[in-house]
This record gives sequence, C-alpha cells and structure tokens, in this order.
Amino acid sequence: MMEANSIEDIKKNIETYGILLDNEGKAQALIGQIEQAVDKQTETSETRTLLVYGAPGSFLATLPTSLAGDILEKAGGINVAADFPKLKEYPQYAPLAAERVMEADPDVVCLITHGDPKGVEEAFKQEMKKNAAWKNLAAVKNGNIVVLPSDLFGINPGTKITEAVAYMRQILKEYRK
Repeated sequence: MMEANSIEDIKKNIETYGILLDNEGKAQALIGQIEQAVDKQTETSETRTLLVYGAPGSFLATLPTSLAGDILEKAGGINVAADFPKLKEYPQYAPLAAERVMEADPDVVCLITHGDPKGVEEAFKQEMKKNAAWKNLAAVKNGNIVVLPSDLFGINPGTKITEAVAYMRQILKEYRK
C-alpha cells in the first residue's frame, strides 16, 4: 500500500511509479520540481493555524503527521494541534476539543473537506455557535476562517503538491500577525 501522509511519501510514490512504468527520468524531474517548490521557502511564518478536517457533525483537528499538516509545516506555519492527542484509529487526526483549541488560540482556522465548501463552512460556523468558547478565538473574532480547495487538501494532490504548498504559503502570508 502506498501512503501519502507527507510530501516525502508523494515523492516516493512518484519514484515507484516511475520505476514501474519504466519512466524514471520523468519521475525524477517531477521530484526535482517538488523539491524546488518546497525549498523556495525563505521565511518562517508565525501564523498559528488550526487545520480542521471533516464534514457537518464530524470535525477533527489535523496533526503534523497528516499530509495537510506536513504541507502546513513545509509552508512555514505553526500547527496549533501539534500536541493534541491522536485518534487510535486515525493517527493523523485528533478530536476537536474546544478546550484545547481555546488554549491554542489560532490566528487562522483552515477547513479541509470533500463536500460542498460553503455547506461545510456553514456547518462549522453553526458548530462554533453551539460552544460560546469559540467566539473568543482570535481567528473567529477576526473572521479568519478559510475553506481550503478540496483538490489540493481534501485528497492527495499528487504532482499538484507544489500548488498546495504555494496556496498554504499564501494563506499564512495573508493571515500573519
């Protein structure tokens, strides 16, 4: 089974497909493009970010061991859920406990979904209204809630990983303190 929980995993998968399809040169060229795009990082952002994965009624915090978490890290962001306790059955995610989120107080909340982006955003905002503590978050007070494109974050973007990193860098830049 081929994993895709990090940019490194995606590069290994491309290399494997290159070998299997007898096209190692093209695979290495793609890997080089990915490395170059990721290495373009010149500054670390101080943007404290909460990545939330889910659908209405089921939201999880995304950890650094997930692909989206790795993208955030490589883009220079700070994942406020880094020390949240992981789920046993899905170790790349953690329960979205309001107390922990309040303690972390992110600058921006990024939503990752497979479904209708507006529907998920609305459901998440409704979820926040149920718990008064959410209203005190810097991200909520400032309206810093972003729905990430599902083709770059909701699924494995494959060779579009460079676009995902660039998109995340832009978000971090936009919401930097």
